[in-house]
Amino acid sequence: MRILKIVFLFLAVLCVASIIANAQSTRVGLKQEATYAQSIRAIRDNQQTSIQLRTIRVRVVNDAGKVREFTPLMVYDPQTKLFFWRYFEAYQDYSPDFLAKQFTSTVYLTHDRLVIFTSSQTRLEISESAELHNSFDKAQASVVHFFEKEPLPSTKSEFKAVDYMKEMPRDFLKQCITDINMPPRIEDLQRQGKQWRLKVRAQNGDAADIALDDSYNLISTKFTVNPAADAMGGCLR
Repeated sequence: MRILKIVFLFLAVLCVASIIANAQSTRVGLKQEATYAQSIRAIRDNQQTSIQLRTIRVRVVNDAGKVREFTPLMVYDPQTKLFFWRYFEAYQDYSPDFLAKQFTSTVYLTHDRLVIFTSSQTRLEISESAELHNSFDKAQASVVHFFEKEPLPSTKSEFKAVDYMKEMPRDFLKQCITDINMPPRIEDLQRQGKQWRLKVRAQNGDAADIALDDSYNLISTKFTVNPAADAMGGCLR
């Protein structure tokens, strides 16, 4: 019995030593010149408000000397303390405000959730977070700590996809020549009871009114075709 205890203690020491060695061997640092921050619009109780957005560049060097850089995008609401973040691996030297300019999502704040609605070419992508931090700096510190572990996936971006275009009218997404590959934009977002109500509008003026339940399942879609959009997909804007 005593031998088993000694063996168990020895294995536990090895495990702790391995964890410490891994933490010490992976070096994580911030490129301060690549930090960017700004206020962005959001919706709270169906009213416009503003919250904070920040992007940073994290440099990771593992025990083999391999260098990787990641660009987290973080959103924080000082009122509710809610925090959301995602990242991708940076394969080139983007400008500090690159991710902020690419962020075209609509953010909705409930009392316990931060929900991000993104309109892609053929669907809605919805992410939510209930993560809480007392300050944006503490939230950022938790993100930096995340990169101390191995292995690191190249991206962190989880969302629910909603295919609302199954019964869309023909030519609903016809676009101006200058708007090729531009997705419909979210024009309005409201919370009504336990439902989400959205209006998305394509570049040619066509619109879709979308109803979702509390779990973001599709209830209904109503399409409105813009009669001013000609056969070539022209836009009157």
